[in-house]
Amino acid sequence: MLPKAFQCFLEQRPICVMAQAVLENFFQPQHLDALFERAAQRQYTRTLLFSALIDLMFAVVLCIEPSVYAAYRLRKKCLRVSDQAVYDKLDGMELGVSAALVEDSAQRAAAVIDALGARRKPWLRGYRVRILDGNHLSGTEHRLQELRTTWAAALPGKVLDVIDPETGLSTQVFLTPDGHAQERSLLDEVLAKIDKRDLWIADRNFCTLKFLFGIAAAEAFFLIRQHGTLQGRLRGRRRLVGLGPSGKVYEQAVELTYEGVTRTLRRITVELTQPGDADAGVRDRHAGLSEGGVAGLLPGAGGGQRGGRDQGRPAGRAWGRGGRRAVRLLPGFGDRADVRRHDGGLAAAALGAVPRHGAGVVRGGVEGDRGARRVVSLPQEQARPEKAAAQARPLSEWRPCLDS
Repeated sequence: MLPKAFQCFLEQRPICVMAQAVLENFFQPQHLDALFERAAQRQYTRTLLFSALIDLMFAVVLCIEPSVYAAYRLRKKCLRVSDQAVYDKLDGMELGVSAALVEDSAQRAAAVIDALGARRKPWLRGYRVRILDGNHLSGTEHRLQELRTTWAAALPGKVLDVIDPETGLSTQVFLTPDGHAQERSLLDEVLAKIDKRDLWIADRNFCTLKFLFGIAAAEAFFLIRQHGTLQGRLRGRRRLVGLGPSGKVYEQAVELTYEGVTRTLRRITVELTQPGDADAGVRDRHAGLSEGGVAGLLPGAGGGQRGGRDQGRPAGRAWGRGGRRAVRLLPGFGDRADVRRHDGGLAAAALGAVPRHGAGVVRGGVEGDRGARRVVSLPQEQARPEKAAAQARPLSEWRPCLDS
C-alpha cells in the first residue's frame, strides 16, 4: 500500500509509520470539513476551511510550531487569509464543534481497535463502564493589556472528560468557557448522554443528589466517592463482605432522598490495611479519606448479585492505592500558553485528545499483533522524525535531499 521507499521505515521504525498514517487518516480535510458542516450552528465557511485551521492548530498543540502566528506564517500562502482572520476563527470556535471532533475521532479509533481485536477486558462484565473526571485549564499569559497590571490570570475554561477504559479513548468531552464555573455545572449535559446499563465512576466532586438520582432514573449505575456534604440515613449494621487489594471491604445500606423520592443505596467502605503508604495530602484530596484511613464509596441502586468487593474493583483501577489516579484522562496536549490565550483554548484542549486516540490505535495494532494486553510506550523517535530518518536510512542517502 505504501511506496517502496517506506519499506526501510516499516522495518526499523514501524511505530512511527503507524502513528503518521493514523493521524493523517484522522485529519483528512474532506472528513473534517464535512464534520464542521454537521456540527456548526453559527459559524460558516467562506475562505478559511475548518480543516486548514485544524492543521494549523495541530502543529501548535503538538509543539511543532511555537505559536499560532508562527504556524500561520508557514501556511500564509496556502491559507490566503490574514492572521486576524485566523484569530477570529479561533475566537468564534463553537464548543459543539470541538466536542464533535473528539467524539468522531474516538468512534473511528474504536472501530479500528475492535477490528484488531485489541479491546481490553471489561472492568465489569455486563456493564458499559465510563470514567468521568474534570480538567482545569491553567491561567493564560498576561499579554492582554487589561491583565498586565494584575497578578490574576484569565482562565480559558473547564473540561469534563469521559473515558472508556476498554479502549482508553476519550469518548466524549463537555466544555464550558467559564473558568470559574464548578465542574458540577456540566452534569446536566452528562446526564443527557447516559444510557441504560452504564456504570459511571467518578470522584467525590460529582457526588450530588441530582446526579446520582439522574443516573438511577436512566436505569444506569454508579460508583462514586462519597462527598462529605452528602449525608444519608444509614440502615442496618455494617458487614464485612471481603478483602480487597487495599484492605477490608464493608457494606452498609444508606437512604438518600431527593425531590420527594427515596432510594436505598449500598455504601461501601474500605479500611486500608496500611493507610500510611500514601502521602496524607494526596490521600485526602483524591480519595476522600476520613480519619483512620476509611474511604466512602456509593455504588448505584440495584447492582444485581454483585457484592461490594466486586463493585469496588473498578474504582480501584481508576484510582490507585491511596487515591492516586491510575487512569490518565485528558493528555497534556493543548496546554500551550499561545493557544490558551484565545477563546479557542478549549478547542485546543479538545484537539489534544485526538493524538491520544491515534496512540490508542497504534497500541491496538501492537497488542493485536503480539496477542498481548499491555501498555506499549511509543518510542521517543516519534517526536524526533529526523533522528528516526537518519537511523532508518544512511545520512549519505539523505544528503542530496537536504542540499536541494
